[in-house]
Amino acid sequence: ACTSLKSILRTRKTAATATGKLSATGKRNLAVAEAKWKKKGLNMWSEYIAVDIAASPSRPNSMNNCLPCLTSCRAAWGPPFITKLGRQLSTSELLRAQGFDPEIVGCNSHLSKRQLGAAIGNAITLPVLRQILAKIFEAMS
Repeated sequence: ACTSLKSILRTRKTAATATGKLSATGKRNLAVAEAKWKKKGLNMWSEYIAVDIAASPSRPNSMNNCLPCLTSCRAAWGPPFITKLGRQLSTSELLRAQGFDPEIVGCNSHLSKRQLGAAIGNAITLPVLRQILAKIFEAMS
């Protein structure tokens, strides 16, 4: 099951959509996502759509009110872009997505933003760990 994207977001919206700062791949992936959601009858800029702007151009991905799997590379180099907010996820939002309290973990650590992103992407959430352990115990009995 997917955690609602809205539940982890701070609603801070950028003054203007931050697409101008994106790489060519990021801009292309946004355009592909916009065409996909338009075909489904949605204006992606009015929805909480997570676009994987760092994905390979051959594998663009976007999800409505849900996040893709956060790998160490994805979290470190190109967190998902949230269309309604016009920006990428912040470090504290990535922490919340993985089930961590940003106040406890501390976003002001000695790690760089990329190092912290990689650590967040390497984390495993408790719901996933519970499911894995349940399957292991089931197989053992």
